[in-house]
Amino acid sequence: MKKSQSFSTYILLQVLPVMLIVMTAIGGTAFWFVRSSLEAELVAKHGQISELAASQITNQLDNITRQGQSLAKNDLLINSLVDVFARENYLPEFFNSLSLGTRANASIFLTDYKGRAIASNREFGPWVDSLQDWVRLAVEENAPQEQLGLKGWQVAVPVLYGQFPEGALVISFDFEEFAKLFHLSTTDLMVLIVDANNNVLFSSDPGKIPMKVFWSADAHPDLFYESHPIQSREGIRILTVESRSTALATLTRMEWVLASVIGIMLLGGVFGIIRSVWVAAANMRRFTSSIKQVQGSKDLGTRIELSGPREIQDLADSFNKMMSALEATSTSKEYVDGIINSLYELLIVSDCQGNIRLLNPAGERFLAEQGLSRAVRLYQALGLIPGDLFLTPQRGEQNSIETVHSSQTGKDSIIVWEKSLVENNEGEPEAMVFVGHDVTKERKNEQVLMSARETAEAASRAKSDFLANMSHELRTPLNAIIGYSEILMEESQDQGNTEQLADIEKIHVSGIHLLRLINDILDISKIEAGKFKLVPTTFDLDNALEKVISTATPLMKKNGNTLHVEKNGNLGTIHADEMKLSQILLNLLSNGAKFTENGDVHFSISKEEAAIRCEIRDTGIGIPEEKIGELFDSFTQVDTSSTRKYEGTGLGLAISQHLCLMMGGEIKVESEVGKGTRFWFALPISMDVEKDHASTK
Repeated sequence: MKKSQSFSTYILLQVLPVMLIVMTAIGGTAFWFVRSSLEAELVAKHGQISELAASQITNQLDNITRQGQSLAKNDLLINSLVDVFARENYLPEFFNSLSLGTRANASIFLTDYKGRAIASNREFGPWVDSLQDWVRLAVEENAPQEQLGLKGWQVAVPVLYGQFPEGALVISFDFEEFAKLFHLSTTDLMVLIVDANNNVLFSSDPGKIPMKVFWSADAHPDLFYESHPIQSREGIRILTVESRSTALATLTRMEWVLASVIGIMLLGGVFGIIRSVWVAAANMRRFTSSIKQVQGSKDLGTRIELSGPREIQDLADSFNKMMSALEATSTSKEYVDGIINSLYELLIVSDCQGNIRLLNPAGERFLAEQGLSRAVRLYQALGLIPGDLFLTPQRGEQNSIETVHSSQTGKDSIIVWEKSLVENNEGEPEAMVFVGHDVTKERKNEQVLMSARETAEAASRAKSDFLANMSHELRTPLNAIIGYSEILMEESQDQGNTEQLADIEKIHVSGIHLLRLINDILDISKIEAGKFKLVPTTFDLDNALEKVISTATPLMKKNGNTLHVEKNGNLGTIHADEMKLSQILLNLLSNGAKFTENGDVHFSISKEEAAIRCEIRDTGIGIPEEKIGELFDSFTQVDTSSTRKYEGTGLGLAISQHLCLMMGGEIKVESEVGKGTRFWFALPISMDVEKDHASTK
């Protein structure tokens, strides 16, 4: 048998190649990153200088062009185009005095609309005639024209006589004078201006690269350069030129330093790995010798103790923990069996083919009661048909089902089965666990509760129908009493019988009060029976508020209160139930008037984008915090004692809240005892009856 490698040899063969590859990759990456960073920095430096030079050139040429445009507006130049006397007597002196404020000397001359020279600050030769077509283009297009090349730089600006160009003002710098326009120099870079034909128009260091020569990078392999176009002058470029040895000196030094560091790291890494492997192998031999001492022992309580490096101690601790786990595993089966046997629920474990593999005692008793044995198939034990989806080990399918079982004694039981899957390391199902809960009693209790609920709802509907019918029957005689009392009041007034009038007024007031109570009872019964209907219309909100305020004002004066109304301008129209909105506001205002004496009741209303907001605030007795929760319950009052001071049935706020909910709002309240109460609500400007009615239900 071939002898295996030693631990140290194996580790070295496995680790060293990987370490060399990783270190080489890290070094290469660092080398590439540093080189890229330095090259990017070099390009950025050239780019900044190119942009600066381009900006200086553009500003200088644009400044001269603007001076030419300003001179073209001179009245003497304009008149000289058509006035021969002015051209001969005044124009020469004007041209001799012209100065553009630059170090370079420019030739400035005036042409007619055909580009022919008329006057100049210098003698002009045949070369001026060669510019006629180019100058005529500036006149015809009525726009300044530029040209730059080995003949220098010229700009032609049209001169307008009236609104039409009748000539042009030409500013020309020959090649030598054009180079004097700029002062472009840096500490370590040279700047060139090159035209579209690669002719050098300007050089910041003519000693190295003269002007009027053809620029070619091949002719200067020792130079590093970057090109940058001047966007406002087509074909003209800026070149920033630097000695290649100077530009790449820093990069070369960094490459050598980085290569040295990577080499040192590689040597140090190899030495460290060899040293670590040697130490680990020595400690491993100590550990394996200790393991062999317990190989022949069957006592799972055996433990080993080692001294030395932390790694060896960790290995010893791991071995001791493994022995402890094996010792605990030997008793775990009894522990798990005890838990399964104590379960009250039914437990059935099967494989994926539907064969029962495990039953707890409760499950065995359940099968025995049905006359079944452990050897039955899974579908028989669960009371299902073969092929039922619940019996398949599918994840995400139905995981619970309810079945009915009959015992041999004829007793039915309802079982709810819960299914879970046991999966292997690959995530595939290996077994299925079914836990059954006997819910027979719960289902019977649910039926009893449902029957009781239906009975209670029927009683509630009968009560509401009774109240509605009784209220209807009582309103007819009450209306008659109120009507007759009003007739008797008129007769008593006509006869001057004040004593009888006072008694009849008491009858009339009591009848009105009783009629309101009956109306409230009729409203709450309709609401509870679901028969209350809203009648939305489009109405003027300001007119409706006037009626409400006129009705509420006498109620305020009865207890010496003052009503303050705050309204945000003209409120316009809304689409809602006008009568029910008025009823809500009157209920809240009368509440404030009733529970406030010699105080103030504030009523504010505002119209927002899609709703109206109402608020009623009083300075009355207030409401205890523990009573606010039941404030909107029917037949509920804050003071329920037999000696209560304030009258009422406790229906006003309940009805108002129901009406507000039906119209798409909700009444909110906050209060403090002794300081007063604030009610507020918001209703939509356009009411959706079906939606609001459904939400109220």
